Amino acid sequence: MAMNGSVVSYPDRGPWGDNRYRGNCSGRLIADVIEQYVPKDGIFVDVTLGGGTSRDVVRDLFPGVKFLGLDLNPQANPEVGSFDFTKDSVREAVERTFGRAADVCFSHPPYGPMIQYSGNMWGAPHASDTSRCSDEEFLEKSRFMLLNQRDAVDPGGLYMTLIGDRRQKGQYVSYQADFISMMPRNELKGIIIKTQHNCVSDSRNYARMRHPRVLHEYLIVWERSAQTFVAMSMEKAYEMKRRINGTWATVVRFALMKLGGQATLDVIYREVEEVAGDKAARNPTWQATVRRTLQQHFQNVQRGVWAIA
Repeated sequence: MAMNGSVVSYPDRGPWGDNRYRGNCSGRLIADVIEQYVPKDGIFVDVTLGGGTSRDVVRDLFPGVKFLGLDLNPQANPEVGSFDFTKDSVREAVERTFGRAADVCFSHPPYGPMIQYSGNMWGAPHASDTSRCSDEEFLEKSRFMLLNQRDAVDPGGLYMTLIGDRRQKGQYVSYQADFISMMPRNELKGIIIKTQHNCVSDSRNYARMRHPRVLHEYLIVWERSAQTFVAMSMEKAYEMKRRINGTWATVVRFALMKLGGQATLDVIYREVEEVAGDKAARNPTWQATVRRTLQQHFQNVQRGVWAIA
């Protein structure tokens, strides 16, 4: 049955894939994704094959759909061998197999170091394993994964990823927010929230936890536009510049609010240093940035005095 809403739940993961492989998603989600998005004779690619769930679902339920499963683990698909989505082209692999681009390219990457795969679930530790790196490196490699997936489909094709949040040592990490910000805003088509079941953490006692357990994941769906990679990169750079400018406007507004809504420039400088010392320290020309921000977004009520407009 195709998805009829933006929240889905699969208490029974189904008979597909290796249920001993930690982190496997429900085959029922894969079945709904294919029914919802993949043409009956289309091409569905999974760049994180893992325990083989997607392969088994296609084999059992969608005989007309062409499937390619890729994974860093060379034993996941011995015909292909080890496939590194941070170095190898997904599109080349698909075209080599089927002669054209994919209709849908799916991934279910590690949620950072939550579960370590190489050296644990399979083989020896691997340098490209995204479950064995810092958060910063994880995000960098994940962006390349998403760009690689995007490249594997033609304009109008879909690329998507299933990703979860994690809480560790008192810190809450929401990768989906980072993933969404990495890709073109106009290509985002939907976010489907999947509730989690049968987790290892289910057996633990969390009675003393201040915050509730994480029991959800996100399926983020994008549709590739005709926008080129260069145009997309320029757009993201412009978005970043606009975000930085907007952040300075927020800092100055907050400083003025703390000062009663109006203050002289010297007093504003001191308050900005107080409320955003780290941001100022990283920018040697921060005072010039504050002056420019005041001129663009605030009211000059008299010489040297500025107010919230």
